[in-house]
Amino acid sequence: MLQFLKRFLTDETAFIGLVRGVALGAGGAVTAGQVPMVPSEWGVALMVIGGAIRAGDKNKKEEK
Repeated sequence: MLQFLKRFLTDETAFIGLVRGVALGAGGAVTAGQVPMVPSEWGVALMVIGGAIRAGDKNKKEEK
């Protein structure tokens, strides 16, 4: 369990993936009406933000 938490706190790609997942999950919950007193437009905005976050550089350049 400690190693699992350490990875999220030290590995940038894992942390970005976690933030992206939380934003998408929260946006889905708000859009579905599971969060009272929050307009559904905020859920759509959270889902857009979560979708816009990249979970790492997929085209890393090789150093020579």
